[in-house]
Formats: sequence, structure tokens, C-alpha cells
Amino acid sequence: MSNHSIIGSCQPVQITPSGYNLINDSKHINALKERIKSLAEMYNRNSTVAEKFVTENLNLDAKEALEVGVIDVVADDLKTLLDSIDGKDFNGIVLHTRNSTIIYHTPSVKYHIISVLSDPTISSLLLMLGIFSLIFGISSPGYGAEVFGVISIVLALFGMGFSIPYLSLILIIIGFIMLIIEVYVTPGFGLIGIGGLICIILASILLVPSYPTRNWLVSTDYQTLLLVFGVVPSILIGSFFLFALYKIIKVRRKKPKVGIMEGKIAETLEEITPSKTGFVKYKGEYWLARSKEGKIPAREKVIIEKRDGNLLVVSPLKEGKD
Repeated sequence: MSNHSIIGSCQPVQITPSGYNLINDSKHINALKERIKSLAEMYNRNSTVAEKFVTENLNLDAKEALEVGVIDVVADDLKTLLDSIDGKDFNGIVLHTRNSTIIYHTPSVKYHIISVLSDPTISSLLLMLGIFSLIFGISSPGYGAEVFGVISIVLALFGMGFSIPYLSLILIIIGFIMLIIEVYVTPGFGLIGIGGLICIILASILLVPSYPTRNWLVSTDYQTLLLVFGVVPSILIGSFFLFALYKIIKVRRKKPKVGIMEGKIAETLEEITPSKTGFVKYKGEYWLARSKEGKIPAREKVIIEKRDGNLLVVSPLKEGKD
């Protein structure tokens, strides 16, 4: 313990809408008393004082806890702790911690995401927003609400403690389904495609193991390697779709050149007049046309004066303009 810290007060409490209520039921008290007593004996602590933490709500400061044998060391920082436990025998293991090299590890991205999602307030809000967004998206499709709803519900399930691997796989499947819908159903690159990428990237991050189990420990380097192999492909896929989006927007903003036919030369395939239409040949295509004035026989070269929908207005080609 550190100086000025307190240990004790282990009587069980019940959480109610009006606050905390102490539990005085002997069944619960005795069960907890025996549990804390057995733990104290297992680690060679003062079991008598440990019992009083439950039965009498006893509290001790750091100095008192050290005197009665509840703790082993009082230290205010890591260096003092390592120096204090150097040479001590803990269950047959003698520690040599003085002047040890200290390696600090920062929490992974996955840890930060899960810590935020596991907040009951956040997970509850995500679940409610997801359900209402899904209902709105189904009733009024096209605004991306259904995409937000699916992602919010899955994230809420993460925060509520559902199995991370299974939910990550579901998130990956949903992401790829959204990308397929974006490519084959909806034109361009919109909210469905962006939602699909978010699902895949989140699942890739959450699938990376970042905590020890009974059988193995994941090193930081291996976590980083898995994270790179999971996120980089998703970023590459996103880059491809962003490039496709850029090209689509570029094409859509380009002015159509189909109607720029004025001044071009065509050839009549049959006789045409201002009131009688006929076919003319322009760059291998057959167009209906009428003359601007006068009669124009077949197999004559003409100049396209203007385009009126799918009908061309032409005039005879004057000599010297061929």
C-alpha cells in the first residue's frame, strides 16, 4: 500500500434505486467471511483481521495494515516498492528486484476501444441508437441510417461482454456484404461502402489478441504485426474505393460531349426535306435528320447545323468545305 491509503470495509452491499444498502444476512456475511479468510491464509496474511473487514467493517491505514500483517510493504512509488521487496521470500521464491530494468507497456488500441464500449452508459446508448436507426433506415432507406444502426448494435454487444471473436467475424461478414452491395447495387461510393470499411477495420483491430490467457501471452511485437496485417488490407481496399469514387465524380462533373455535333460532316442515306425526315450517317452511326431548307438527295454530304433531341438539322455541304 502507499502512505495515506485505506484498506477494509468489505461488508457486502446491495445497489437499489435509492442508493446502497448494507446486507446483514448471515448467509451472505458468513460466506464472504470464509472466502476472505481463506484468501488471507493462502497468502500468509492475518486472517483474523481480514475477517473483521467483513464482520465489523474495519478500516486500516497503510502503517496499521503493515503492523498487523495484512500487507508486506508500504511504498509510494515503483522504485521504492522494488527496493523494499528485494531479497524477500514469497512462497519459496526469493525476489531480486533492486536496480531492475523497468519496461513500460502502453495499452493497445483494442483496449482503449473496449474500455470505451464497456461503459454501461455508452453501450446502452449505442444499443438504443442502433435500434431506432435500424427502424428508421428500414422505413426510409437511402439515408444510411440502417448502416449506422447495424454498426451501433454490434458495438453495443461488444461493450456488453459478448464474445469478441464471434462478433468480430460477424462484423467482417457485414462489412463485406456492405461493400458488395455498394459495388453491385448502389452507384458510386456512398455511406454503405464507408460503413462496410468501418466494420472491417474495427473487426480487424478487435480480433488482435491483447491480453494473456492461462496458456500463452501475446507479445507487443506480435500484436503490432497482427494489427498491421489486419488493418493495412482494409486501408488498401478503402484506397481503391476512394480512387473509384474520385473517378466517378470526375466523370459525373465532366460536361457531356455527345451533343457537340454542330459543324460536323455527315452523309445522307435517303432524300430529306424540311418536312420529311430520313437517315444520315455520322461516324458510323445512323441518325434521323431533316434539312434546314430545300431538298437534299441521298448520298450527299451535309453539315450538321444543330441537334434537336434525337433529330439532326442539316444543310448541304458547300464546295470547298469538304
